[in-house]
Amino acid sequence: MNEVIHAASNADFTGYTYIQVYASSAATPTINAVIVSMAAGSTLPILVKNISATANVFVLGRQKLIAPSVING
Repeated sequence: MNEVIHAASNADFTGYTYIQVYASSAATPTINAVIVSMAAGSTLPILVKNISATANVFVLGRQKLIAPSVING
């Protein structure tokens, strides 16, 4: 299983692709350079390119596939 949930402050855009933002409490993160007001328990389905380190905000996504450097065969 490759699905993950990371705190916004720990988002790793090199190793993961995030497709949803979850706020466990009311928060105002900056997502893709836009300030977004989120209610407690709300989710936002969006391709996350960047996000501010905001308390109680989490990103959900998948680990990126790692391309092989050498293919045998």
